[in-house]
Amino acid sequence: MEAGRAKVEITGRLLAIDGLRGLAALAVVLFHLSGHIKKELTATIPQWMMTTFEYGFLGVPVFFVLSGFVIAASVKSSAVTISYVGRFALRRSIRLDIVYWSAIGLALLLLWLKGGFMGHAINYPPLSEVALHAFYLQDLFNVENQISAVFWTLCLEVQFYLFFILSIYATSRISPIYSSLMHSVIVAILALISSMAYAGTITISVPGFFLKYWIFFSLGCLCYRSLKFGGVHSLLFSTVIVTSLAVILGFGRPSYILASTATVLFIYVLGIYGLLKRGLSSHYLQFLGMVSYSLYLTHPEIGWKSISVFINIIPMEENTYGAPLVLILGVVISIIFSYFFYKLIEKPSHALSKRIVLNQSHQTVTADSVVPVARPIHYVNGSAQERD
Repeated sequence: MEAGRAKVEITGRLLAIDGLRGLAALAVVLFHLSGHIKKELTATIPQWMMTTFEYGFLGVPVFFVLSGFVIAASVKSSAVTISYVGRFALRRSIRLDIVYWSAIGLALLLLWLKGGFMGHAINYPPLSEVALHAFYLQDLFNVENQISAVFWTLCLEVQFYLFFILSIYATSRISPIYSSLMHSVIVAILALISSMAYAGTITISVPGFFLKYWIFFSLGCLCYRSLKFGGVHSLLFSTVIVTSLAVILGFGRPSYILASTATVLFIYVLGIYGLLKRGLSSHYLQFLGMVSYSLYLTHPEIGWKSISVFINIIPMEENTYGAPLVLILGVVISIIFSYFFYKLIEKPSHALSKRIVLNQSHQTVTADSVVPVARPIHYVNGSAQERD
């Protein structure tokens, strides 16, 4: 039994969530690849378009919100046992690890090819750092030279999942009847602490710790429970939105919280009007949503390297269409590669993970938890700089 009165039935495939995931993935790809040739693009495309590309890093909080929503929809809090926790962790591991490890292998292979066949001086990562990456520990151990600029977010996602499922297990042991309500209170309290950490009013001394970004994940979780149960869950949802906006905007870091709030309110409206199953159902968005994890993991290696090749082939300074053409080619090649990566690696690993039966008594959404995306960076004189 769950606390509160059910408001919206959310089961089956949620096309709107997949569509948002596709949009977020495309935004991040455009952000990264356009940054590689920012100077040339700025001279040839309208400023509004360049500005749009520069804000593509806001795909990061969008993914966190989607991830929180889908994980909350996938776990019935009153039915979590220690056996379920183990199966959940194994299923998540198979779903994420095989694809992630393959992407690590791809990055190392391309690094080796760059050094072995192109004659570049390469600083290869030591085996210890590769092992830390493999177990999502590179940020927690403050590894300076990371294999890829995009892998950091997986460290946070894994922490999100583990804390989420273990805290639900704890509340379900205390009171199966009020487990969802108790857990939502915990999620909301941590969200308020997280917003203060993100705003910089309190300091998190552990590098790579998830708490600073918990606010965005929690908004998705509380949005689902507000739709599903209403009542106190809705009160907690609205309280976290208002309070986090006030705290973060008050300290001058608006972009992430505005993007996450807009996303979660959009999802909420779609849920209220019964559009989660059919909104954003464009075949193009659904395709991007399908390959988004593979695209996220591989686009820096494939896209950046493709652009590096094309800028030596296609003249850009004397050709008005040179820089846009190079960007389009980089994006298209990244998407095509991600499709084959998805077919050969991600789809089989996904099917394997589905063989781990969770054995909960309700029908859950079939959209997977949303993949993390790249660290928000921008480019100054050709070098990457962290943003937000």
